[in-house]
Amino acid sequence: MEGIRALVQHLDDGNSAMFARRIGLGKATVHHWLKEDGIPTLPALLRIASQTGLRLSDLVIGNLTDWPPAPPEIYELNALFPETKQRAQGRRHDWRQIRATLAASAESPVVASIKDAARSLNIHERELYRHAKKETDAITERRKQQVQRRNEQNLIETRELIDSVYPKIVAEGKAVNLREILARAPEDSSIKVRNLFELLRDIKKCNSGEDAA
Repeated sequence: MEGIRALVQHLDDGNSAMFARRIGLGKATVHHWLKEDGIPTLPALLRIASQTGLRLSDLVIGNLTDWPPAPPEIYELNALFPETKQRAQGRRHDWRQIRATLAASAESPVVASIKDAARSLNIHERELYRHAKKETDAITERRKQQVQRRNEQNLIETRELIDSVYPKIVAEGKAVNLREILARAPEDSSIKVRNLFELLRDIKKCNSGEDAA
């Protein structure tokens, strides 16, 4: 580290930010070495060696005895040390085929969500809305209708379940509540507790009103 400090002083007048720019690293990284006893990684040492003309073996042990000072110019390091995380090449999509797939999906008996459709096509959702808005909107509308029908059917099944078990629970002298009704629901029942609670509440209100009358 004393050797690195000497390099910073000689090449950039002790300006660690300038030295960081010279070696193509963040100034916070160099600050961490100089002020917080941080240890440079091997890639960082290679960068320093490439920009100072110091042999790596001498840099590691801090030997600057035979060091021929490098010129003060700052060079572009991308050619020597390309970024490891480069932006991925944009994929080209066959939007005609994608739109046809989405249109077929909108007409299927069970419509998948846009999220699932995007996942199956390996495309981000916003790309579907941008390049296949008509088909995407059609799926969204069909999905909404499908969910609405499912909720309506669930409500019917819940009402039928209550109508079926309510008299039995009363005949057994037990309180009609969610636990008692759920205990008598078929194992494959898909009723929702929220629907069950609301219907049961309405039925009890009606019964209370009849009793009062």
